[in-house]
Amino acid sequence: MIRTIARLGPAAALAVTGLALSACGAVAEAHQTPAAPAVTSTANTQGVPNLQPVAESAGTTVTIAKFMFGPDALTVPVGATVTWTNDDTDPHTVVAKDGTFRSGALTKGGSYRHTFDKPGTYQYLCSIHPFMVATVVVTP
Repeated sequence: MIRTIARLGPAAALAVTGLALSACGAVAEAHQTPAAPAVTSTANTQGVPNLQPVAESAGTTVTIAKFMFGPDALTVPVGATVTWTNDDTDPHTVVAKDGTFRSGALTKGGSYRHTFDKPGTYQYLCSIHPFMVATVVVTP
C-alpha cells in the first residue's frame, strides 16, 4: 500500500495519509482517557491561536467553623449559588450588610443557600457573633 501511495504523487499521498490517520483517530477516540482541561482560543495579531486554560469555577461552599467563615473571601460568577454550612455546635447566621440576603439561625449541620444575580461585592456577617465577617465577590 505504501508503494501505491507513493505513485499517486505528493498531494494525493497526503490526502490518503490524512484519511488513514483520521480513521485511526476515530477508533482511538472510543478508547480515550478523560479529556484535558478545557481551553479558550483567541487569535493574536498574526492570526495564531493563543490557547489559555479555562479557569475552573470558584468554589461555592462556605463552611462555618471555629466562629469563622471559611473561606472569608469568595469569588463567584453571576448566577452562582453559594451554600453556607454550620459545622459549629453554636448557632450562626449569614446576613448581608446591605440586606440582600439573610439566613435564619443555622444549628450544627444546618445550611443556607443564596443565588447571586448581580455582580458586586457582598460583605456579610453572623448577626449573633458580629465579629464573624466575610465577603463574596460576584463577577460578571
